Amino acid sequence: MPNLIAKKSIIAGIAIFCLLLSVSAVQLNMDKNATESKIYEEDYFFFGGNQFSFDGKADDFYFFGKSLDYNGETESSLNAFGRNLEISGSIGNNLTAGGKYVNIDGQVNDTVLVGGSKVIFTEASVINGDVFVGGENITLKGTINGNVYTGSKRLYIEGTIYGNVTAFTKNKIQIGNTAKIDGNFTYDSNIKLKEEDQSNITGTVEKKEFKKQFQHFHKRGFGRDSIAAKIVFNIICAIFFLIGGLLLLLFPALKNLEENRENKHFWKTLLWGLIPFFLYPVAAILLLLLGPIGIALILAAFPIILVNQIIAAVLVGQFISRNAKWNINNRFVYFLLGFAVSLILSLIPVINFISFIAFTSLGWGVILEKLFNKNFSD
Repeated sequence: MPNLIAKKSIIAGIAIFCLLLSVSAVQLNMDKNATESKIYEEDYFFFGGNQFSFDGKADDFYFFGKSLDYNGETESSLNAFGRNLEISGSIGNNLTAGGKYVNIDGQVNDTVLVGGSKVIFTEASVINGDVFVGGENITLKGTINGNVYTGSKRLYIEGTIYGNVTAFTKNKIQIGNTAKIDGNFTYDSNIKLKEEDQSNITGTVEKKEFKKQFQHFHKRGFGRDSIAAKIVFNIICAIFFLIGGLLLLLFPALKNLEENRENKHFWKTLLWGLIPFFLYPVAAILLLLLGPIGIALILAAFPIILVNQIIAAVLVGQFISRNAKWNINNRFVYFLLGFAVSLILSLIPVINFISFIAFTSLGWGVILEKLFNKNFSD
């Protein structure tokens, strides 16, 4: 029950943020319709617990719910998280999906990042980009015009792959008679690939032990800390965050955080930041297959989160100051105000996790703006 409450609270918190956006920038659906067939020139968001069917058109499509039957079209990306995901239709750019059962039956014109218990790329699927997929059972039947990186218990390849395959598979790898891999095949498995399976691979076949790359990383047991120790640890973290934030804000490059950011711009920055917030950890885990790259991403997550939280504290402080009509235009004062809010929210169960998502996403949103030289208020 607590987990269910937490999940619903997180979804509700994100939905509340989205509701404050301009309706001209996004179409939001909170579990109202079972089917949507309209054409939208803006982004489309669905939050809810029921099955949802979409055969319309949108710029970007976002789904956070139970079951999705997608047969529509997006100009840009599709991002879906739920239990059962049926993805057909056409996706202009990237596909990011996570669920228990994921079935991909359409065309994707860029990178695919998927995780699930059972993931199937059907015969009709066409992927024009690299594929990163992790799960218990993975079946690749369609056409993939790019490299494949996969981690699973069981891997079945029955389609055509025009690229290299890197596979970490524990129990079984099966390459069917109809399969074709036009590239190199590198794998780590408890079993050796059969000779008849290797005949469908035009490049080299190499068996590696990827786990050796992580042999220095072992699980360590930790005893339960006393309440006093936990309090001291939290105080040290808060002081570290406070001092680190004030020092970081000394850099002249962060002076642009003092620029006026209207409410619409604030909420859109948070909303766009949700994309890398969910995408980064999934990419890091899947890229562990490549060893150093995945490890580097995981280690980099800690300073990135710290910087994002500091940036977000400034924006939250500015948001409060502007709406309270205080005459403040100083990033250090903004940060102290946002830090206080963050500290208070961190003491409230469930809300602390929602605030962590919101603050980290705000920081990511600012980073995206600078990376792509884009203003989300436009």
